[in-house]
Amino acid sequence: MQPLTSNDASLVLNGLPGVGPMLYKRLQSALGDPLEALRAPEERLRAILGAGSARVIQTLLRWPEYFDLAKEKALMHSSGVRFITQGEAVFPPLLQQIGDPPIGLYVKGGALTGRPTVGIVG
Repeated sequence: MQPLTSNDASLVLNGLPGVGPMLYKRLQSALGDPLEALRAPEERLRAILGAGSARVIQTLLRWPEYFDLAKEKALMHSSGVRFITQGEAVFPPLLQQIGDPPIGLYVKGGALTGRPTVGIVG
């Protein structure tokens, strides 16, 4: 298996139960790179998220049990879909301005900027 990238980590975090935009933002603020959220020891995660987040912490520590990254990437590849994250230049600027922008977007087709586009949420 290839080493995880930051984009891979964001894809994983996006797919984990209990992890949403607000939690992602907290992890990103405390740890910087989303990869660190998947590598951080339990004590560090507890310090960031609090003792009441035991279920989410266990999900982060055992993320491969909850999300099959290789299967997701294969499905994306076969469908011509890519995953873009908040830090990428093609991420819609208006979404960057809301309080809790999505962790990332699944995109099929060309560029998102410079012309009208259609998005499906849900």
